[in-house]
Amino acid sequence: MFIRKNTMPEFASRSANMDRYIQDFLRRKPGGVIAELGCGLETTFYRNDNGHTRWYAVDLPDVMEYRKTLLLEPERQTYFAGDAFSDDWIRRIRIDVPDAPVLVTAGGLFHYFEEEKVLALMRMLQSFGNEEPYYRHIDKTGLKLSTKLSMNVSDRFCMVKMVHVK
Repeated sequence: MFIRKNTMPEFASRSANMDRYIQDFLRRKPGGVIAELGCGLETTFYRNDNGHTRWYAVDLPDVMEYRKTLLLEPERQTYFAGDAFSDDWIRRIRIDVPDAPVLVTAGGLFHYFEEEKVLALMRMLQSFGNEEPYYRHIDKTGLKLSTKLSMNVSDRFCMVKMVHVK
């Protein structure tokens, strides 16, 4: 395994926090839809499925092809192969469920991209309306420590420097 041990608690904490937020959203908005950006091999759907929610898992085409070999596409989950920063996936959701509230999650995705690209996605989501974004974030106080601990995630990978977005 190539992941450093000191990152494991962070992964578990991120998943637990994301699950709590998703479950709260589904309690507040039972007809809500989940869009999971940068899903990779996440199993968030299986941990939070309430038996009737529509779920869209979005990632790059090669990632989605690999995902399909390991995780079958459940009946209410749509695997969307595409760029999380394009509007193709949200347009698809709006065709499938035009008026449903949508929770857009992006756990562990944004720190791989430049600030302006992330902000452009947030602006794009605002233009569609009825979307609620939730992503892993840290406040300015925690940024310094997190950046110091997380820059070298593994012996084969380093992530870009995180920034504080007001």
